[in-house]
Amino acid sequence: MIKKIALSIILMLGIILSNNLHAQDEAVADASGKKAPNLTIVYNNMNNQSRSITVSLTKKEGKKWIPVVNLSIALYLNSTDAGGLLGTLKTNERGKAEFILNNARFKHIKDSAGAYQFIAQLRNNSEFEDTDAEIFIKESNLKLSLTEDAGVKTAKVILSEMNNKMEWVPLKDADVRFYVQKTYSLLPLSEGNLKTDDAGEASIEIPAGISGDEKGNITIVARLEENETFGAVISTESKGWGTPVVFDNNENERNLWASRANAPLVLVIGVNAVLFGIWGVICYILFLLFKVKQLGKKNEHQININP
Repeated sequence: MIKKIALSIILMLGIILSNNLHAQDEAVADASGKKAPNLTIVYNNMNNQSRSITVSLTKKEGKKWIPVVNLSIALYLNSTDAGGLLGTLKTNERGKAEFILNNARFKHIKDSAGAYQFIAQLRNNSEFEDTDAEIFIKESNLKLSLTEDAGVKTAKVILSEMNNKMEWVPLKDADVRFYVQKTYSLLPLSEGNLKTDDAGEASIEIPAGISGDEKGNITIVARLEENETFGAVISTESKGWGTPVVFDNNENERNLWASRANAPLVLVIGVNAVLFGIWGVICYILFLLFKVKQLGKKNEHQININP
């Protein structure tokens, strides 16, 4: 019984001490008058040709994280001195900013080292604390190929990384996923990620019946899901494996069930005539009221002159 009471007292003391420490931390944060934002950085590799950095900045209001708009973020490569500065980014309405990596310095490091570090910094802001975000990236290569054999359509990727000897070697056990590019989103072709084998390969069979454009073309997207070491690596390829979409021209004709832009001319003219008539009557009534008021002022003026 004594042991239980002692344990209860110790537990209560621990809770009280924890609450006091938390209150002290909040007091320090409140005293500084600045918020701690959430700064993230993502490396994007598109078709092994276009590379970019996406920076995201959010702040917490209540229980939600909301974008921080129109704020400058400095982006560095390998070092945070003046020589390592790639540029200054400004966040958009979604709290994001993108920097295209096409300068000569980055290309030289990519071709000679195959590994690099990016640092994003927020400094000297009146609302937010100084914040850093960094990622260390190794160069990778995601090659997508589309093949058809005996009516079976297959998408296959070969994923490789660059080792210390600047040689391409297979990257195994990496999470890869296949999609079909739709108008506003990506349609996944599998329920989950696929793992690359010892040769760095992963493949999936493309199902039939996927709708494409007017010629039946579809775009297959293979993506190495956001990776701490390699970033977001994407490869795309188009093929005529889809079902052609036939557009019904009747929908563009003028009829009652068409969109507003294709309403019948008689209906458009009639509705506008009614609206113009209503507004014309209203304007005429206002004009008569104005004339009555002017006549009243004129008569009042004549009465004052000839009492």
